[in-house]
Amino acid sequence: MHALPEMQAPTDVPSAVVLHGRRATPPPTRTAGRRAPAGPPSPWARGPRVGLGPDDLARDVPVLALAHRVVGQIVAEVYPERDDDPAFRSLLGSCVRENVRAVVDLWAGRLALDDVAPEHAIAFARTAAEARIPLGVLERTYWIGAGLLWDAWVDRVTAAEPAPGDLGALIGAPGRLLFAYVDRVLAVVVPAYEATRASMARRVDDLRRVALDDLLADDGPADPRWEATLGYRLSAEHLAVLVEPEGRVPQETVAARIAAAAGATATTLRDEGSGTWVLWLGRAEGFDAEAVGRLRRHLSTVCGRVAVGEPGAGVDGFRRSRAQALLARRVQRVVAEATGAAAPSWYADVRLEALLLADETQARRYATEELGPLAGEDPHDVRVRRTLLAWLSCGSQAAAAAALGVHENTVRQHVRRAEAVLPTVLAHRRTELLVALRLDAALAGPARG
Repeated sequence: MHALPEMQAPTDVPSAVVLHGRRATPPPTRTAGRRAPAGPPSPWARGPRVGLGPDDLARDVPVLALAHRVVGQIVAEVYPERDDDPAFRSLLGSCVRENVRAVVDLWAGRLALDDVAPEHAIAFARTAAEARIPLGVLERTYWIGAGLLWDAWVDRVTAAEPAPGDLGALIGAPGRLLFAYVDRVLAVVVPAYEATRASMARRVDDLRRVALDDLLADDGPADPRWEATLGYRLSAEHLAVLVEPEGRVPQETVAARIAAAAGATATTLRDEGSGTWVLWLGRAEGFDAEAVGRLRRHLSTVCGRVAVGEPGAGVDGFRRSRAQALLARRVQRVVAEATGAAAPSWYADVRLEALLLADETQARRYATEELGPLAGEDPHDVRVRRTLLAWLSCGSQAAAAAALGVHENTVRQHVRRAEAVLPTVLAHRRTELLVALRLDAALAGPARG
């Protein structure tokens, strides 16, 4: 409902009172205690009237003038930035006129509350949603309009000079009807608004999904429409984080926390299916060691499985980082199935495993053949393999002992055990043995093929 500039009441209704007690014709003047001749006497000029009801006062309300005033006031108070938008004012005006007419008809007894069908209000609600006007602003529009309409009604009642005994009927019942009308209309308007916003969100999500699918399926240069649709700069440096969350923390909250930890200036997200989604983090200045370190610390606290690609610039980096995150997740799943571990998997840490596990059967066979007698599940063999992996990775027995938290003699004994049972000299096949041990750790020694 809504407000307008000054307008005169229709001239064919000489007794009509517009706003603030103004009449369509000049009020009669009084001289020397007698009334000036002025045609038929006005019913409002004879002092208190007995037996007035809302239907009497609502019978000749100038609806168009009142609606025009309400529209003007609403635009001034709620939508000043749309004052020069004729299309918006026209739609608002249609809505206000129908609201004012419906309320006046309720007061006059020409309309029952159950028969109110606010199609005009639904149309305005949808337009407000499409214009991204907040729901609270839309609701405020109705309450301001209701207030202005009530002020006009009170002025009308006051100008009619009713008998004191009639005030209850002229104020109480119309007031209740006005509030009931606004409540009824908002009960329809709010769902219409929310449904429109939800539909808009689905359309935006659909457009974003199509843009991402095209971007990932293509291997050519960036299409300018992709950036416009995604609201994400593809020329920046990107880091893809694949998340398979646990718990009930909303996706938006998880994504926002990850972005904040990395200091990302932009993000975009894609559903990968099965409850998994990938989040691209964008930074124009790139991801330095400090940013990656903060991200590592935060991801270790995320509930669920997380796999991370490597930073990459431009469209190629955008695609490549996601592909790497998918590979890191594959290694993570192999490790999780064998050991139950679910630590974040960083592609930078598992490049070799990701490459060799592309054919898991061959990877198992390679590890079994290279480790030979040490490939068994005997607890002592398992400890020897663990020691050899640390020794070959660290480069010295002392460093391996520190990493494992054991005495250096223990490392020395395990290395000697390996030298005694393996068919080749360790020094001659260090690289091959290290690869086999890393695969064995990823596969956690499950059944050999």
